Amino acid sequence: MKRWTVFMLFIIASLCIPLSGEAAEKPHVKWGKVQFEERHVGKVSVKQKVNAYKMSKGSLVKQKTVFGTNREFAVLKTIRQKNVTYYQISPSLYIQNSKKITFSKPTKTVINQLKKEKVDYAGTQYISYLDRVKSRDFLDNINTYMMMDLNFDGYPELFMGMEAMTSPELYTALTIENHQVKKIVFTGDTGGSNYCYGASQYLFSCKTNTIHLGVPGLLNLERRVDSKTKKGHWIANDGTQFSFDSNQGSYLELKLTGTKLYAKERFYYEQNSESSVYKVNKKKVSQSMFDKSLSQYKRYNKNQSYKKYHSSYADFDDAPWSDYDYHIEQGMKKLKQ
Repeated sequence: MKRWTVFMLFIIASLCIPLSGEAAEKPHVKWGKVQFEERHVGKVSVKQKVNAYKMSKGSLVKQKTVFGTNREFAVLKTIRQKNVTYYQISPSLYIQNSKKITFSKPTKTVINQLKKEKVDYAGTQYISYLDRVKSRDFLDNINTYMMMDLNFDGYPELFMGMEAMTSPELYTALTIENHQVKKIVFTGDTGGSNYCYGASQYLFSCKTNTIHLGVPGLLNLERRVDSKTKKGHWIANDGTQFSFDSNQGSYLELKLTGTKLYAKERFYYEQNSESSVYKVNKKKVSQSMFDKSLSQYKRYNKNQSYKKYHSSYADFDDAPWSDYDYHIEQGMKKLKQ
């Protein structure tokens, strides 16, 4: 009886252990009989019995293991050996291409569904991350939320901050790397509105000018195409208005690699009632040359980001500024459209 009581107590205790620390399931889509993930390139359907192959000293060797008909396997990659194609279905097993199998690439429906799963994954991970932040006072100051996929990996980045004329503070910059939430590290040139709140930015390790970019730059972030090179770039117009007739700013080209967001100044401007300064690639130019060079970067028509800015407490939408759950979920809906 004593053992039974101890056993039941153990079961009850196990059920009560919080699950917040568990790793979230990676984004996937059910495709026929396989669970298709971003690491997969397609699937193999077995029509007749086939043998498995294993890599041994750089060559694939036939195994006794046999896969029966009507089975399907997600494919990690394809390789060629001695003019024969093999499909890798696990870290150690391969299937030889033949009339006994069919290889299929993912359909557009599968790809689009997986893209939506990745957006949902990022959003839920960001919410879970913010739920665990100990100091939560900064949430009362947030009036701006921005989500966009800067590196086109399918997982949108998250930026949160306060948009204001003289102190556009950026509080949070997060990305997904290896299916984990990571803080974005800023590097490169500095924009016109960079602002560091005291000695430490809430979710940043911040020193003077280490953020490199303010909320205005992200609110004005656009995907543009260089009409000369035909290459696309993220261009942020990051500026600050000092008074009704005085402002300065930079057009920064942004590139996210891993967790590092590199900013390169392409254009700079200072404008006031007495004089103005214009630069292209850090060299002084006339306003006409500035405008001509800037026009080289053509805007994309498609909106590839979610941006929500509350201009006042009356502009609550359906939730207050600090309700990051709601705003992140709204961003997820927009990006999945």
